[in-house]
Formats: sequence, C-alpha cells, structure tokens
Amino acid sequence: MEVLEIIQVILASFLIFFLTGYLIVKKFFKELKDIEKFVLIIGISICITILIGLILGFLGIFNLVNSLISYFIIIILILIIKK
Repeated sequence: MEVLEIIQVILASFLIFFLTGYLIVKKFFKELKDIEKFVLIIGISICITILIGLILGFLGIFNLVNSLISYFIIIILILIIKK
C-alpha cells in the first residue's frame, strides 16, 4: 500500500466508525459512562453508514462523492441541532 492509500483508509475508518456517532452521543447522551458511550458511538456510526448506503443505493446514485456529501450534510445537521 502506498502512503496515500493508508491515509485514505485511516480517514475513512474514522468517518465510518466514529465521527457521526461521536457527535450524536456528545449532543444527546451526556449522562452515560465512558464504555457505554464508546459502544454507542460505534453502533450509531455503523447504523448511519448503512442507512446512507441503502438510501443512495435505492436512489441509484451511490458513489464516493455522494456518500461524502451525505456524511457532511448529516454532520452539519447534527452540529446545528441544539438540545
């Protein structure tokens, strides 16, 4: 693997397995313990990834650019929502 491919894998793993779940847990689940937060972060992130893939697949527009746009729209919406 080249260096660029390694960086892509690391960034994609962070996006898929951590970022969206972290933002949701940080906004809505402040009273949980650390291990509960960690498990919930990974679970929510994987669920969001699957839902984005299903929706884009059913619409017939599944590609890398549309996936990234969808992730960033969800991230922006999570950051805008106030609790």
